Amino acid sequence: MINEVCSNNFSIIDDNEGDYFDYIELYNTSEQEIRLDGYFLSDSRDELQKVSLSGLSIEGKGKLLLAADNRSDKGADHLSFKISSAGENLYLSNEDKQILDMVFIPELDYNESYARAYDGADEWEIMSATPMQANESGQVLYQYRKTWEELGVSEAAGFYPAGFELEIFPVKNGKMMKKGLGNGKAIYYTLDGSEPTLSSQQYIGKIDIPQGVTVLRARVLDEEQEGIGPVLSATYLVGEIEELQENAPEVIISLMVESDDLSGENGIIMNLEQEGRKAEREANVEFFFGGVNI
Repeated sequence: MINEVCSNNFSIIDDNEGDYFDYIELYNTSEQEIRLDGYFLSDSRDELQKVSLSGLSIEGKGKLLLAADNRSDKGADHLSFKISSAGENLYLSNEDKQILDMVFIPELDYNESYARAYDGADEWEIMSATPMQANESGQVLYQYRKTWEELGVSEAAGFYPAGFELEIFPVKNGKMMKKGLGNGKAIYYTLDGSEPTLSSQQYIGKIDIPQGVTVLRARVLDEEQEGIGPVLSATYLVGEIEELQENAPEVIISLMVESDDLSGENGIIMNLEQEGRKAEREANVEFFFGGVNI
């Protein structure tokens, strides 16, 4: 059966040549080895036999990882199609064109997978990718983004002549909503550039933005510290505008990155020999040109 699918593999696993590929993980629920002669994978119901899996096999209770990279010239475990990160169907069928398993893959973000809640389960979840590992070892992120909560602020990032009070609002369909989140969800924020957790300050009212530089980061979290929305980031430079602009360079870059990703054991500084995606880390960047956030 189809057990896990990743359509946006940014840095999870590569092919030892530095190429990162979409992948499909198959799982054998039986105790016996299964030869895949006469089995096919496809992303089109009109062409169920798009890719033959002949020559491949899966041991009992084992898994098989297939690269959906449109590079079938690289071997039998490389498929002649890719998976759209915007979402599409995937079919496993036999030589009689009987559909044995199928799944609709929703839109996925970087390094997310759509996987069964545990190996062989009926339920599916959007979760952190776990290629060739137990699905239950992954972190469930959210289901179909039904609980996805975005945030907005009352004042845009940028230069300000004096301190002010800032409000944070949930955003729905591009509009700021002043009603509460409910359902055990709350907004947490930091003012030092670190990513918010349940130990961070909970937002309950207007935030004072003082003189100097303030780096706000905010996110909606639930009671289990599961992030159910993107991290909002905004940099505020507060003081005499003429003095700030006179002493500041024409271009200012505000870079926010977790300290472990920068200087930790697996950070960029400690791994300067890495190249390509292996050298990349998630970060937030803001550009200010002439005092304006661009």
